[in-house]
Amino acid sequence: MGDVRRVLITGAGGFVGSYLVAYLAEAYPGWQVTGTIRHAAERASGFVPCDLRDAGAVLSLIERTAPEMVIHLAGQSNVPASLKDPETTLANNILGTLHLLDGCRAHAPNARLLIISSSEVYGPTPPETQPLCEERPLRPVNPYAVSKAAQEMLALQYAHSYALDVVVARPFNHIGPGQTDRFVVSAFARQVVEVERGERRAVSVGNLDAARDFTDVRDVVRAYPLLLEKGEPGGIYNIGRGTAVTIGDLLDLLRRLAHRPIAIERDPARLRPSDVPVMIADTTRLRQATGWQPEIPLVQSLDAIVSWWRVALTPGPFPRREGE
Repeated sequence: MGDVRRVLITGAGGFVGSYLVAYLAEAYPGWQVTGTIRHAAERASGFVPCDLRDAGAVLSLIERTAPEMVIHLAGQSNVPASLKDPETTLANNILGTLHLLDGCRAHAPNARLLIISSSEVYGPTPPETQPLCEERPLRPVNPYAVSKAAQEMLALQYAHSYALDVVVARPFNHIGPGQTDRFVVSAFARQVVEVERGERRAVSVGNLDAARDFTDVRDVVRAYPLLLEKGEPGGIYNIGRGTAVTIGDLLDLLRRLAHRPIAIERDPARLRPSDVPVMIADTTRLRQATGWQPEIPLVQSLDAIVSWWRVALTPGPFPRREGE
């Protein structure tokens, strides 16, 4: 697929999308990227406003841009938000995908589509089944996971019924500087910095026993163009580090990066009604197809996130680390 150049990225203004656009500009300078955002107010970003829930707008977008490759990132991606407002999550994620598929079927039938799903589709699985391979049955236990499973099924149904060229990626937890504090690592990092500044007395925590497979977003986005070029039609690929760390151990790593001792306090409000104890990615299929490997160590990612929050929260002079 070396001659493919026109690429459409939905959700290009989001956390992952912004890293992906920057990476493609650096590593794939010949690719002509069009990115979508949801609100016209963000037009200054250089992206194209398009609400994927509007079928007519999506049809028009696909007709105008005639993409040869599509990376579908747009949607509601936060599990707690999906529990609070499942209707919005389902509408955004499922209808948006349906309209994108219909647009490609009508105006870009030969385009290759990379549908970005989530490891959340696996749901709770026994420890002996870890790491999780792509053949594991899906057991989504929250509305976000349900929406992602539906996205996959829709896309693969369109591949079967209408011969669309679809590849599915299932990234496990990914983190990095600039991620909203609606996600656990960024939330902890922000609180650590606020404790450093004396703006709060402790980091508020929920379940610290859950174990997750965390990968730096800058590694994750490297996998997406590789899958566009080398993924099998109809293939599903996990993306992750292949190892897990508990939320408690991750918090301990963040506390070691702080400039002062960090206390913690339990907050029952941060517990989910249903949580998955452990998730580890089996990335054999991805590695064999593309040669991809994660390159950024977890501690390096955490240090970058804490440093980002120090800047974002209007930094002043910091106390030196204890013992320095």
